[in-house]
Amino acid sequence: MAITAAVRQDIMELAVLMNNTAPGTTLLAELVAKSNAGSSLTEIAEHLAARAEFTAKYPTFQTATEFANEWLSNALPEADAALLAECVTIVEAHINGGGSIPGLVVSVQAFMTDAANATGALKTHIDNFTNERRIFIYSR
Repeated sequence: MAITAAVRQDIMELAVLMNNTAPGTTLLAELVAKSNAGSSLTEIAEHLAARAEFTAKYPTFQTATEFANEWLSNALPEADAALLAECVTIVEAHINGGGSIPGLVVSVQAFMTDAANATGALKTHIDNFTNERRIFIYSR
């Protein structure tokens, strides 16, 4: 089965959100192979979360608050304190409520790539994410 450009883009965006960098050729090939073998985006995110690159940055002993603060500072570097605090609360609730980090990242990726969400206070952040992922994708 051949991967579509849209699925490959989703995979690359997950890697950017999880590792704060675009996947190299080797990692992208590995993730595409997983997709071609039937892995869902959540399963691919679970795979990324288990890799040393992720666990070195976000160790499993972090509290939900520590993870939320650190991850969001990477995912939304230009966010002001009020937006960050609101997002931290959402991430904490997700994790403390039993949600997984990979599930969270897949949901955030879907939200950030939906142009309908690029309004109001979030417009700048979603536009920046869109531009950042274009830079990562086209720098390949």
